[in-house]
Amino acid sequence: MDWAAIIVVALGSSALTSLISGLFGRSKNKADTTRILQGLWTTELTRLETRVAKLEAELGQREAIIAEQDNEIKQLQAELKRLKTQNERLVETNRKLTERVKSLEERLNALNDCDG
Repeated sequence: MDWAAIIVVALGSSALTSLISGLFGRSKNKADTTRILQGLWTTELTRLETRVAKLEAELGQREAIIAEQDNEIKQLQAELKRLKTQNERLVETNRKLTERVKSLEERLNALNDCDG
């Protein structure tokens, strides 16, 4: 007698049906699990893509602000340089005028001394 025939007879048709259903059920469960996981990963991927887009937009805004501030810094540095140059000229003018006033005072004092 064939061993397969003995097993079929021993298990009976209902046991064999249950065994086959169980094996195919595992495949169905695996497919269901895969489908669920794909849904979860798709949701997570969408969430992450949205987050990345938001962060990229925020980064773009910050880069624009930094560019504006860099431009403002350059303008302020140029103005500072201009004001320093102007201040140096005014200090030199003040020094010359102070010397001139001192010279004129000395001449005036000398004239007053001659008159007196």
